[in-house]
Amino acid sequence: AFFNYKGVSFNSLDTASQNKYLPTSMTISLDTELVKGDVGSQALDGYVTFSLSHHDSNITASYLIVMDLYGNLTHVQPLYDDTQPPEGTLQGLATKMKNSTTVVAALADSSSMSGPRMLFDLTTSTSTWTAGSVSSKGDAHDIQYSKDGSSIYQPVLTKYEVSSGDKLSDYEINNTQDVNHCQLIDDDTVAVLSSRQTNSIVLINASTGETLFTIGGEYSDVDLVDLDGVTYGAGSSLWHGQ
Repeated sequence: AFFNYKGVSFNSLDTASQNKYLPTSMTISLDTELVKGDVGSQALDGYVTFSLSHHDSNITASYLIVMDLYGNLTHVQPLYDDTQPPEGTLQGLATKMKNSTTVVAALADSSSMSGPRMLFDLTTSTSTWTAGSVSSKGDAHDIQYSKDGSSIYQPVLTKYEVSSGDKLSDYEINNTQDVNHCQLIDDDTVAVLSSRQTNSIVLINASTGETLFTIGGEYSDVDLVDLDGVTYGAGSSLWHGQ
């Protein structure tokens, strides 16, 4: 269905053109002892999910991938908006588990880093849109469901209703720039933001948008201590970007 949507006869393409739609191969590296950790050998029975896409001037192909730790594919779901022309392929960015059987993915269109949100049911291999329709948009860098499941959060700190996609709240956070991660903790009362351009992690009161404190970067409120015990005063950073 995906290749029909794209108007592509895959088998008639040369190898270079085929690689715009499917990778020739993927290399999987597995450290079994690291995977086992404190869980033990049963951890090796797990799975990983991620999004994979190819770009030239547009997004030529994009997929949600689920596989076991040895590289055996269990699910491959093309990501596209079939109500749009072939340029409507969507890039998968934030990809997480909503629960043990459902993947939630925040998707982006070819012109921005925002787009719709998709649920993929691993038991039925079917997908549905959530928090609105395919035309609804949110920053696709991150996505998290609220504790009660009635809403989602996306960067910078925007809350949307799951049933309709309506925006419930939205905050501009001082002294942040290019926020690409937004995680809610403490029963959704505190948001943890990653501010890439200011090299900082920022904790925010999720109800008011007030900054509680900043770690790293020029606006940092706290000292940082590296693994060698060296202390860096507030206003310094041990990391840059995300």
